[in-house]
Amino acid sequence: SQLRGIAMAIEMLHDSDPLLGAKTNVGSNVRVRNHFPETLLWRPQLITDEHGRATLDLNLADSITTWQLRADAITLEGRRAQTTEPLRVFQPFFVDVNLPATLTRGDAITLPVMVYNYLPTAQDVALTVEPAPWFALDETVDVTLVSLQANEVRTVHVPIRVLKIGRHEFQVTAQGIEMSDAIRRTIVVMPEGVRVDRVASGTLEGATTIAMHVPDRAIDGSARALLRLYPSAFTQVLEGLDAIVGRPHGCFEQSSSSTYPNLLVLDYLQRTKTEAPALEANAKRFVHLGYQQLLAFEVGGGGFEWFGHPPANRILTAYGLTEFADMAKVYPVDPKLIERTRQWLLRQRRDDGSWNPESYGMEDGPRAANASDERLIATAYIAWSLGSASTDPAVMHRTRQYLLHSKPIDIDDAYTLAMVCNALLALDANAADVRPYLDRLNTLAKHSRDRKMRWWTRSNGRDTAFHGGGRTAAIETTALAVLALTEAAHPSTEYQPALRWLVAQKDPQGGWHATQSTVLALKALLAGTQSKPKSGPRQFKVHLDGQLVKQLDVPADQHDVMQVIDLSSYVVRGDSTIAVEEQSDANCTYQLAWRYHLPNVASQGDALSIQTTWPVDAVPVGRRVRVKSLIANRSNRDAPMPVAHLPIPAGCELDVDSVRRLVSLKTIAKYEVKPGELIVYLRRLNPESSVVFDYELTAVVPAEVAVPASKVYLYYNPAQRAVAPGGRLIIRARMD
Repeated sequence: SQLRGIAMAIEMLHDSDPLLGAKTNVGSNVRVRNHFPETLLWRPQLITDEHGRATLDLNLADSITTWQLRADAITLEGRRAQTTEPLRVFQPFFVDVNLPATLTRGDAITLPVMVYNYLPTAQDVALTVEPAPWFALDETVDVTLVSLQANEVRTVHVPIRVLKIGRHEFQVTAQGIEMSDAIRRTIVVMPEGVRVDRVASGTLEGATTIAMHVPDRAIDGSARALLRLYPSAFTQVLEGLDAIVGRPHGCFEQSSSSTYPNLLVLDYLQRTKTEAPALEANAKRFVHLGYQQLLAFEVGGGGFEWFGHPPANRILTAYGLTEFADMAKVYPVDPKLIERTRQWLLRQRRDDGSWNPESYGMEDGPRAANASDERLIATAYIAWSLGSASTDPAVMHRTRQYLLHSKPIDIDDAYTLAMVCNALLALDANAADVRPYLDRLNTLAKHSRDRKMRWWTRSNGRDTAFHGGGRTAAIETTALAVLALTEAAHPSTEYQPALRWLVAQKDPQGGWHATQSTVLALKALLAGTQSKPKSGPRQFKVHLDGQLVKQLDVPADQHDVMQVIDLSSYVVRGDSTIAVEEQSDANCTYQLAWRYHLPNVASQGDALSIQTTWPVDAVPVGRRVRVKSLIANRSNRDAPMPVAHLPIPAGCELDVDSVRRLVSLKTIAKYEVKPGELIVYLRRLNPESSVVFDYELTAVVPAEVAVPASKVYLYYNPAQRAVAPGGRLIIRARMD
């Protein structure tokens, strides 16, 4: 009841706000509503008085909606309680505009503006669209007069044509006799064509030069460039966190990886005794939300599976156990969850102490030439997880003997060897018999010609335990090697070349191409930089083609803050050279990310292809639009976890039932709906196979808009991808 009292107090605070309930006469200043957050409040800690009461003051957002207030409480005796209460925010007269997620330059669309009059009396309203240079009204509409009866809602259609790319604002004002309102919303206008991302990353060493190229056929005005400077490894963790959160997260491993960087943040703050209350609170929030989400993927009988359907997956469950064990250091994880997960894994173990890989059952024999190697990897990974979760060494004795049965000289694959090293160290970090494996791992490293970079790769082009291939497999392998060598404090090991190589592999979003490779790379960066960075003042100078464009002075208290320099206004077609000078001896890494759009063309990959079919003729408002997508694996290998991004163009709404039907038929494994796109997950595509499916949209407003490109890629190896070009969709007004 006291938790409900908090919700009532917040509602009473809203009722007393004069801005929300006051009448506004025509001609007076109208308050513009422009603050629309998705989360109104997050307070990880609220201490009550001795009677269990607390008062919380907050500013409400401008949304006319019903918020869901969720409160969790715990007493000094350890008793817990939870409640969810609605928090209604309302005013009797308001205006709203329904903007699409994005628009494309050149689009023409009719925007619906809704006017809500819940006053007990009728009123005439003057509706005004604030002019802006990014759009043109298709008709001369300065002021539209709308007459509304009491408790009436009317929709006014405002046709516009989009002129400029960028982030813009659209404002509508409704002035009435009794009460007035105004709203300002933000929209992103994209360039036409297909977006292309490029990136260059590395370590600053004196005056560092970076080459940037923009093709001559890039669409005018589409080029953008950002230079990011990372004064410490911790800034890499923060950006890696953002990169993972920005990726699809529809399965267990993806959701898990979205939580993991927050654990690394909390660990770093505690280890370095860094005070950052806001950052710590935000990290705890995501850990809390991630933990609740991950529980939904546990299957009956124990263990976890990618989409929460039995049977459980051993490798995935081991990954979850490691995360839950790490999470328990900073967050109250149910110990019964950890114990039953541990016991489930132990029940899957063979008599010789090993675990079979997922490709065959507990009693099946080898099904591939490298079956023994894959069993060794699976055993090492699960043993590493159980050892990290403080499993009794006596229980793990026969597993450790199984690992030691494979001699270092007989292991030619660096990924397998790095996994074995980490497992042996987790089971007994002080054992002398690990040393030969670490020595062997060092000999398998590759080096750049100048010896400034060092890395490890998988042999024979095989995938990792989490389906990483190509570059992502090399990132995982290198990160695992660094983790093993740092854990053992191996003599004569130089970590900096390996860390320098990892930094150079970053993707344009600030991560390492996939969730598993990003988490491992972040762990390796923090393991290889145990000490807190120097905190003195620093100065950076940035030149573009010999011209000084930016001098950046970073004060001492900003040593853990990523510095971002927008170079977009200097980008031109052709070749450019960017030079960065750092006036200090502290280690700093950089990333130059630039992008541009090219004309709409298909880009089919070596393995994957995608085709998306749209209606050619104009579609009337209210008509269903059926979209057909064909995704194919043209290679002779399995394609695990393909993810497709399919467009929901402006002017259309997704028919969710048509996608749910695909899940029920097991055509797709899962889906997510994001602004402007439908994300579809497939478990796998067999060699030289394809899947065809339809999804449906409803045309809701007249428009002539660009249809964005469709794309498909392997989640754990995004370099394997394909793009289908977009097109144009015409929605005409319905002729009644």
